[in-house]
Amino acid sequence: MQMRKYKKKEILHTVEALLNANDAIRKTIKSNPSTTLDTLAACQELGILIGTYLESLGGRCRHMVRLLEEYCEHIYQVSANISDESLYKGLLEKIQVQLTRLEQDVWIEVPDDRKEIVFLPYKVSMWDSLESIWRAADEDKNVEAVVIPIPYYSKNPDGSFEEEHYEGDRYPSYVPVVDYRDYNFQEKRPDVIFIHNPYDAFNRVTSIPPFFYSDHLKEYTDKLVYVPYYVVPWSIPEHFVLTPGVISADIIFVQSESIKKQYVKLLETKLYHGESRRLEKKIAALGSPKTDKLLLEIKNRAEMPETWKQRIGNRRVVFFNTNVSLILNNGAHFIDNLYRIFHVFAAHRDKFVLLWREHPLTMETLHSMHPELLVSYLKLKKEFEEWELGILDENEEPHLAMAVSDCYFGAGGSLVTIYSVTGKPMMLTAYHYPEELLENEITKEEFYGSLEHRPYYKEKNINALSLFLENHEEIAGFREHRLEVISKHLANLDGTVGSKIYQHVMNEVDYELRDYSGRRERSQISGRCAEAVC
Repeated sequence: MQMRKYKKKEILHTVEALLNANDAIRKTIKSNPSTTLDTLAACQELGILIGTYLESLGGRCRHMVRLLEEYCEHIYQVSANISDESLYKGLLEKIQVQLTRLEQDVWIEVPDDRKEIVFLPYKVSMWDSLESIWRAADEDKNVEAVVIPIPYYSKNPDGSFEEEHYEGDRYPSYVPVVDYRDYNFQEKRPDVIFIHNPYDAFNRVTSIPPFFYSDHLKEYTDKLVYVPYYVVPWSIPEHFVLTPGVISADIIFVQSESIKKQYVKLLETKLYHGESRRLEKKIAALGSPKTDKLLLEIKNRAEMPETWKQRIGNRRVVFFNTNVSLILNNGAHFIDNLYRIFHVFAAHRDKFVLLWREHPLTMETLHSMHPELLVSYLKLKKEFEEWELGILDENEEPHLAMAVSDCYFGAGGSLVTIYSVTGKPMMLTAYHYPEELLENEITKEEFYGSLEHRPYYKEKNINALSLFLENHEEIAGFREHRLEVISKHLANLDGTVGSKIYQHVMNEVDYELRDYSGRRERSQISGRCAEAVC
């Protein structure tokens, strides 16, 4: 029988507490014998608990059990001879040697069981932010990688929970999932828990169950790891950083050094004054696993469904993305803007077809934040189909659509930054319509000059989208410029983000256990000693 790593760590914690207690007894036995007797009794109880557990592990631990039996006998002799200084001094020296040897033997000779790492995605469409990390863990023979999709609730306009959603049956067939109702966190105590939802109770549109809030999960693991489900273009909004998940996490992974600096500055300014060094250690800039997923899809030459092929024909495919921010920023004009865009594409339907992907929380956002737009939005989606402008992508994840498309048009946000690793042409729509869309037309030369140091164009003028479509072939030739720009905003664009994140976390886990070997800077015994779990 092997020992779970957390159990081994707890035993080492307890032996360390017993060593601290031995130091304390030396100092107080003469001046405060009654307190010393209480401490000796507590130490004996802990020694018996450790010995009982080690005995259950079988033969290789028998010598440690005998060592603990001798330790308990010496503890008894100290308590029985508390007035005989010469006798108890010798006994305390023997106890010191015994405990030091026990600590070394537990560290060296007791094998760790396979580590257990839990992944807690909630929406299947966001699984790409964890998948390549899971793949790395799943390939490790010394690790049990467990994927536990958790439910979430839609919220009413007043913030109360409405309908429960569970997407555990919608994950790819190659991902074995465990029902969240069948996993006992208290009993299992996973070594690491990965999350990608940092909001806990503070998301205005959805909420996961309170059991899975980050501060509660901390009770069941030594390493809570947060990996954002999104990437950002250049800067991180404050409300993305100042979240419960970021605060509770032991390790945070971000997409670039630039974003890491913004995290550190915001957290130090708002919450942790003078703790920049600790924050620098807590946050690692290794890229986004979302890029791994897209690059893998492209490498594997994603195959379109037959229905898509028939609808597309010989036309260019435009990946059309609408997100929640477009709704929140535009309100009633959100629908007007979509009609405007569809009319432009209707004029170019001979060469282009839209592959429209709406944000997975679109309906929840409309219901919660703009219920007055629901009917109009559903009507518009129906007309999109009737006008045969393209395809509504209803796949769980966006990677197939991104891989097979020829260019990008639509909202900003995570998918823009992820899509940019393809090197394909991109344009962002006017975010505040109609205020941001100028009525005057610009020339092709002016349009090209507007690219500046971005990997994408912005729709600033009324004819910008038409120029983007009409000059697609030429714009596609600027691929190297786009890739050069995006490499400054996303680390590790070679498909290795997940494996590097996994290795970083495992190094941290192993280091903490190694740190017990030979460490001798011990704190004074506290009430925790008597509560140590064996």
